[in-house]
Amino acid sequence: MRRTERSWWTDGIFEGRSIREVLAARDIGGVFRFLKTRGWSRAAIAGAAGLSETRVRSVAQGKQQIASYDVLERIAAGLDIERGLLGLAYTDAASEPAQIDTEPGPYHERHTGAAEIRAVTSQSQVHDGRGDLPAGHDGSLDALSLSGLDEAGEYDVKRRTVLGTLTGLALGNVTPVALEAVGHGLSYATGSDHADWDNIAADYGVDYYAISPAEMIQRLRIDLTVLQHQIVATSSTDLLRVAGQLSTIMAMSLAAIGQLGLSRRWWRRARCHADESGDVDTQVLVRAWEVTSGGYERRPLPQLIELADEAVAMAADRPTAAVAGLYAGRAQALAIAGRYDEAIASAHMVEAVSDRIPAAVTAEVESLWGWPEHRTLHTFSYVYTEAGDDDSLVAATAVQERALALYPPSLARLRTQVGMHQASRLIQQRHIADGLRHAADLLDELPREKHNAVLYEVGRRVLHALPAEERHRVEATDLRERLEASPAA
Repeated sequence: MRRTERSWWTDGIFEGRSIREVLAARDIGGVFRFLKTRGWSRAAIAGAAGLSETRVRSVAQGKQQIASYDVLERIAAGLDIERGLLGLAYTDAASEPAQIDTEPGPYHERHTGAAEIRAVTSQSQVHDGRGDLPAGHDGSLDALSLSGLDEAGEYDVKRRTVLGTLTGLALGNVTPVALEAVGHGLSYATGSDHADWDNIAADYGVDYYAISPAEMIQRLRIDLTVLQHQIVATSSTDLLRVAGQLSTIMAMSLAAIGQLGLSRRWWRRARCHADESGDVDTQVLVRAWEVTSGGYERRPLPQLIELADEAVAMAADRPTAAVAGLYAGRAQALAIAGRYDEAIASAHMVEAVSDRIPAAVTAEVESLWGWPEHRTLHTFSYVYTEAGDDDSLVAATAVQERALALYPPSLARLRTQVGMHQASRLIQQRHIADGLRHAADLLDELPREKHNAVLYEVGRRVLHALPAEERHRVEATDLRERLEASPAA
């Protein structure tokens, strides 16, 4: 079997980053691509890492990520990567080097605090009061993990590992991450941690529309920092499901401030976490929002439609908000692609699914995870406006009026997006001055802090609706300049 050289992992440079940064971010796809530059074949990588060649290819291409702690350990062993470089705990304290460079790289948000956790969990005694430790053990996590306890011992090593990990985060300076670690440690100790994370995900669904994308990103960094370490310690599929949901909101928030490259990375992560959770509704939900958001991010339309069709096959006939959202995103992507009949048919699928969604979900008017009636109307407004024929524009008028009547004041930006659909419709109905004035008034009326890149992309569709001979109007030039400026984050 081929062998790596340890100096590769400490001194190498790849794709503009040091290999230490690649490893610290657990970018295993980057590791595999780096090995190819060193002459390693896919089969050689698969053999050393203990993975299938198919998975090696998917990970190298960025289609999958490696999040499982056990798999990361196997890769570290097979490729002779020092465990600390991947943020893995040392199984033998004597083997830990005196110093490891743990300075986070530019894309290291998910691993903040890893060095502190390794230091605390390798030294701290963790005891949960459920009985004495076996003879010869000092209570440290290392001793427990190597003890070879049998079932009769009744010592829950995983539980101690989780508590030790969260204790490690909590014992640093008084930071938001430390405070959250204390809270999650208490929840885990009392057995309510999964419900706690579900409630956090539900809160984010409401907060997404209430706070700025920049503030949302900062909050997510805190919770995702704690969540990632809890997942490493437990490999819980429930927590992977939450990771998929929170990563979805991170991707959308990044897109909302125009960070499209970072957004795409988080979409890949969200899909990976959802897939590893095994929860079909989360897998569909992530893809639904990615398809919808992708239309505003100017992602390649064939790619979005293919992703939507993949998720439709997963969804079967489930009457959920995720499935309704999937058909809505698919309808919008098809409309942008000019496939109007298919887009309208997909919008009617939204309607058919939403009619069967439980009332408790349709009543979640202000949550990203709900599916109130105005979401269905928003889809029809978008599709009919894009279609642009006389009958579609008449239909658009009715659904836009109904949607605007249903939107609560708290969803002012979404109301403004439907208002932009109205502006596009007016232009296509040859009321060009009225349409341009309406778009400008909408931007004036919406508080500046609620402007974002998604809204501005909808505004550009207003300009797209202008006939070529009308694009040099003063009002059009003014609107174009406003939309080219950076929105408030």
